[in-house]
Amino acid sequence: MTILRSAKVLYKDKLAFWLTNFSLLFILSSWSVFLFKRVKPDPLAVIHVNIYSGIDVIAGHNWLFIIPAIFLAASILNFWLAILLWTRSRLSAYLLLSTILFINLALFLYLFTILNYNT
Repeated sequence: MTILRSAKVLYKDKLAFWLTNFSLLFILSSWSVFLFKRVKPDPLAVIHVNIYSGIDVIAGHNWLFIIPAIFLAASILNFWLAILLWTRSRLSAYLLLSTILFINLALFLYLFTILNYNT
């Protein structure tokens, strides 16, 4: 119950409010990319592209779903830690919330470009 109270107090702060909302926006947009760009169930899919050498990593198409799931789990963990650290150190909570925002922005850009190669 104290975590819910701490989450409500965290959400009332303006900077935490905007960081959380923009993070949720990027999380929803990165997962909605899968709705608009269908992934073909091929045994080989492009996972990473380098600007110098081209396609670096080729793996099964299931890795296109595992990588965003790992990022989602990391975002949930960071948000939980931000709630716990809110009463002790607001700067640490802000850092964790901004980390959520930046990793989900990077995930959205990654998925948008990688799914162009795999569709």
